Amino acid sequence: GEKLTVKLIPDAQALEEVVVVGYGVQKKESLTGAMQTVSSSKLKDITTPSVENMLNGKAAGVYVAPGSGQPGASGAVVIRGQVTLSGGTAPLWVIDGVIVGSSAGQLNPNDIETMTILKDASSTAIYGSE
Repeated sequence: GEKLTVKLIPDAQALEEVVVVGYGVQKKESLTGAMQTVSSSKLKDITTPSVENMLNGKAAGVYVAPGSGQPGASGAVVIRGQVTLSGGTAPLWVIDGVIVGSSAGQLNPNDIETMTILKDASSTAIYGSE
């Protein structure tokens, strides 16, 4: 018989078919909430010491208000102008499935591969109100 050579090429696009949410993994088309993922291609070559400032201009409905002007100061992140029950506008930061509060803290921006922004109540309900 004839010799058949098969070459497999990795396809990163196939990984985007599922989304990791607070309680497991779901297919992207079965999600009912509004969310947007900012990929590593949009995050590369950003020279900011602040994770909050990385989001500026990278996702629709996300506004980063200017910080104090001090070097390394982070801005305030507001997602679609939403407020919590207590009236705050700071987003809830969840890193690797762990709730870290209303700030990304001292996380190194170079360590981030992707960021997913949950934009509505149905998407954020699993994490509760902070």
